[in-house]
Amino acid sequence: MAQKPYTVGGIGAQPVLDDVVRVALGQQIALDTAGSERIKKESPRPDGFTPEPADSQPFSSQDSNCPCLTKEQSRAIIIARLMSLMNGKSGVRLQLAEFLKELLNQGITPALPASDDVAALTAVADACKGLGSLVAGPAQQLLQPALNAVGLEPPGLSAAERAAITSGASAAAGVGSLVVTGGRQVLTALTAIAALSCEAAGAQVKPFEADVVEASGYKGAIAAADELRGLLEGSKATGSRKG
Repeated sequence: MAQKPYTVGGIGAQPVLDDVVRVALGQQIALDTAGSERIKKESPRPDGFTPEPADSQPFSSQDSNCPCLTKEQSRAIIIARLMSLMNGKSGVRLQLAEFLKELLNQGITPALPASDDVAALTAVADACKGLGSLVAGPAQQLLQPALNAVGLEPPGLSAAERAAITSGASAAAGVGSLVVTGGRQVLTALTAIAALSCEAAGAQVKPFEADVVEASGYKGAIAAADELRGLLEGSKATGSRKG
C-alpha cells in the first residue's frame, strides 16, 4: 500500500521532527489547498513579478573547497524551507512552492554545500532558476537537464523571493531533525543493549526504580530508566547475582 503524501501548510499544522525525516527519506508531499490560497493572496500580481539579475555563481557538487550535503540532508532542508514558506506570509509566488514540492516528489535533489544556512539556502534559491548540479554521482550532473527530463520548468525568482528563501535557519533545522532522530535511534539501541547486559550479568535493577531515578531530577535519566524497566519487566535473570 502506497504511503499517503504528507500535506504541507495546513491551517494550524504543527510539523514535528518525524515529518521532516520521512520526507527526507523519500515520502511524497502535497500542498494544502487552503495554504496555497494564502500564498496566492500574499504574493505579488503576475505583472508585478520582476526576475532578479542573472549574476549568481551556483554551487557545484564538484567544488573541492566545500563538500556537499547528502541527498537526505538536502531533502530535509528543502522540506523545512517549504514548511516555512507555506505559512502564507513569505510573499513568494505559489509557483515557487510548487516547484520545491516537485523537486521532492520527482526525486531531483540539488547539491547543497555543507557550509552554513545562507550558503545552503542560496543553493536552494539558485535551483529555482535551474542553476546548480545534482547531489552525488561519479561526475558532475547539472540540474537543468534533470528538470528537462521530467518537464519541470524552473519558476525563476525575484530579489525579494531570494531573500525569503535564504533567510532563517531552515538548513540547521532540516539537518538537525535528522541528527536528533538518529540520536534517538542510537539511544534506543543502547538502552536495549543495557537491558541485555543486565540480564546477562544478573544485575540488580533497584537503581532503575522510579523513586530512585526521579530523585536525581534529570528528565533524560528518568525517561531512559523508564524504558529500561519496561524492557526488563518480567525478567527472571536480573537480580540473580548477589553482592
